[in-house]
Amino acid sequence: MVRAIGMSARGMVLSIYGLEDGKPYMRASYPLKAIGERSDEIISLVRDADAVVAPSGYGLPVRRLMECKEEDFSYLYLPKKGDESLPSLNELVALVKRMAEECPNSFVIPSVIELDSVPEHRKVNLIDMGASDALCIAVLAVKFQTDTLGMGYEDSSFLLIDLGPESNSFLMVEGGRVVDGIGGGNCRLGFLRMGRLDAELAYLLGGFDKAFTLRGGLADLSGCEEYERAVKEEMPFSAYLEGILKDAGGMLTRFKPREVLVSGELAKGEVIEGLEELGLGVRKVRGFSEFGLAAQGAAIIADGIAGGGFEELVRHVGVFDASGTALDHLYPEWLSEAVRKSLK
Repeated sequence: MVRAIGMSARGMVLSIYGLEDGKPYMRASYPLKAIGERSDEIISLVRDADAVVAPSGYGLPVRRLMECKEEDFSYLYLPKKGDESLPSLNELVALVKRMAEECPNSFVIPSVIELDSVPEHRKVNLIDMGASDALCIAVLAVKFQTDTLGMGYEDSSFLLIDLGPESNSFLMVEGGRVVDGIGGGNCRLGFLRMGRLDAELAYLLGGFDKAFTLRGGLADLSGCEEYERAVKEEMPFSAYLEGILKDAGGMLTRFKPREVLVSGELAKGEVIEGLEELGLGVRKVRGFSEFGLAAQGAAIIADGIAGGGFEELVRHVGVFDASGTALDHLYPEWLSEAVRKSLK
C-alpha cells in the first residue's frame, strides 16, 4: 500500500490531499495565517505517509526536505533580507522547515524553470515560468487528457491556462512534457498580481517588498476584493480578460496544441467564454474531485516518488529530470550574484 500526500499553498489556503494506492482517502485545508497554531495537527496528518510533496514555491530538483540546506529554503520562496511584509509566507516557511525535521518522507519538487524539457534559451533572465503548483496541475492535466481522450502520455498536447486566486500561469505541454511557461510574475494582469512589471516603473519604484507582488491586479483596479463583483467593472475586467487572451495567443504563435485546458478557482463564466476566441477547444481540467487541483497533482507526484502507480506518469513528465534553481538563468553574472545576495 502506497500512501502519498500532496500539499499546495495558494489563495491564502494550505490544501492537503491524500492518495492511497492511487485512490483519494483524505483531504484538508487550513488558512495560511493559522498554520502556525495548527502545525501539530498538520504534521500528524502527513508524518506517516510514504511520500509527501511540500509546498515548493519556485522549486528545486526532487529531494527530501531533510537534505535541504538553509539557502535552499530561500531559493524556494525567494524572500529578501528584512522583508516581513507577508507574515503568511513566514508561517509557511516555518511549517516546511518543521516538516524537514519531523517528516522524513517529505520532499521538495521543481517549478517549471528547473525542468530539463524546457530549452535553455526560453529561460534567459526569467525566474517565474510557473511555480511548482503550476507543474502539479500540469501533471494532473496530462492524466486528465490521456484518460479522457484514450491516448498515451507521449501524445498529450495542450496549453494549460491556470487562473488562480492570486495570479495566472500558462504552460505549454508537448509530448506529455512541459516545454514552455509564463508564470504569474511574467504574465499580464492577475486577480491580485499586476504581473509583468514595466522596467521603467520598477526603476521609479525602487526597492519594494514581497507583498507588493500581490498588488496591482484586477482586485485593485476594480476596487473589489470579491471576484464576482470585480468582473462586473467593465474596464478592469477588459484589461484582465484581454491580458489572458494575449498571453495565451502569444503561446499559440509558436505552438500548435491539441486543445486548451483551463484550471483554477477563477476559471469560470465570462473568462471561459472569452477563451473560445482562441479558436481551439476549451475544457476544464477535472481531477479526483473538485478540491484543490494543485494539491491533487502534488499527491500524484508524491505517489510517483514513492514508486506507486503514477510513477510512469511522473517520470514521463520529467519531474525527476529537473536541475538547478530558479536563479540559474540570470545574465550577466553580476545580476545573478546581486539577486542571490538579496535573499535571506
